[in-house]
Amino acid sequence: MASVTFPIAVGGDGSTVTDDGNVATGLANGGHRVRFVPALAQVVAVAQNTVNKAAAANASAEAAATSELAAAGHETAAAGSAGAAAGSEVRAEEAAAQAVAAKNDAAALLQASAPFTFRNRIINGDMRIDQRNAGASVTPTGSNYVLDRWYAWLSQGSKYSIQQSSMAPAGFTSSLLVTSTSSYSVGASDFFAINQIIEGLGISDLAWGSAQAQSVALSFWVHCSLTGTFGGCIQNNARDRSYPFTYTINSANTWEQKTVVIPGDTAGTWLKDTGAGLRLLLGLGVGSTYSAAPGAWAALNYWSATGAQSIVGTNGATFYLTGVQLEAGTVATPFERRPYGLELILCRRYYEKSYDVATAPGSATMAGAIYSGAPATSIYTGVPFRVSKRTAPTVTIYNPVSGTAGNTSGASGNVAVTSSTCSENNIRDISSVNGAYINWHYTASAEL
Repeated sequence: MASVTFPIAVGGDGSTVTDDGNVATGLANGGHRVRFVPALAQVVAVAQNTVNKAAAANASAEAAATSELAAAGHETAAAGSAGAAAGSEVRAEEAAAQAVAAKNDAAALLQASAPFTFRNRIINGDMRIDQRNAGASVTPTGSNYVLDRWYAWLSQGSKYSIQQSSMAPAGFTSSLLVTSTSSYSVGASDFFAINQIIEGLGISDLAWGSAQAQSVALSFWVHCSLTGTFGGCIQNNARDRSYPFTYTINSANTWEQKTVVIPGDTAGTWLKDTGAGLRLLLGLGVGSTYSAAPGAWAALNYWSATGAQSIVGTNGATFYLTGVQLEAGTVATPFERRPYGLELILCRRYYEKSYDVATAPGSATMAGAIYSGAPATSIYTGVPFRVSKRTAPTVTIYNPVSGTAGNTSGASGNVAVTSSTCSENNIRDISSVNGAYINWHYTASAEL
């Protein structure tokens, strides 16, 4: 269980929020509906307290510096008196120590509040959550989601595999691993990329598409068997605004942190609703049709920078990625480490399942399965989602005994689901003619 307490000493109210189903503190089992907004209010309160304490610390530091200068002046004036000079020297040292202490206090306050500012717009940037595949390797034959919130974008299938990996830089436990499965020569209209689409509600404050557009800082850790110049891009939903960028991998098979600063786009249409607000792409091999010179906004559909390296061009090439952060401003701050339970809640807005987190959908298991019974042969049943979805999701029902999609298990064995309907908040009903009861699993996807 992970928990966050907002101490009174740093501006909070002393309350605690946990990621379990605790009726008093938990965010799970619907608890986020009543505790998430108050928790955000506590974040704001702690941040404001930090600002106030930092301002006071800076004022103290300035006063200490002034005292140090005054002490130095006294020392000069008292040059003829050894006792007076010694006293001034002591006061100067004390003033300098006070200045250092004040600055350290300000830094500590800022560091203490930093984990709770929700500054990272990327979800699952440290690759800890993999609900769909539970760490298993997959070879995409078409564009689809892999690790939570991360999308494999490709024009040709079976050119690389993807999986969650335990190899990671210090401070991280997981990464996303891409392994090239061929030596593919990328054509002009080909594209291969790792992609995260950020909901418009998550970037609305950036004011892109207006004169007030804010810059953003992208940072991430990468470990690659190849070196050289690599590319990526930021796009809007319509793909008619693109900002290609580059970064350099200097040493093969070595973790390196990269930072790219992107100026806010003052033109184009950037969605600020539940649609696709911003697309982040990291290229694995992109043809000339979708590549352009880096470092400038363009009113065209680009996915990478001209001349960037191709992972899929080298059989067996590896590309590890973790610690991805996108934040407002021009300075990349340390990676924001949110509690696991909170990160899982953020992921579940877009995808959830009835299976345990470490169990891949389609597995033959009763763990987490839903039981529905009625004194009739045709059963209509439903279930609330753990987290309200971005939109009414696409639901798939699974038989927990056989793992068969589109079926339930029950009194009549393996029987197909005849219909199902859902909303943002629940599966309203499924219908299955399966005797007096049914058992079933589900997945619900509201991805962008």
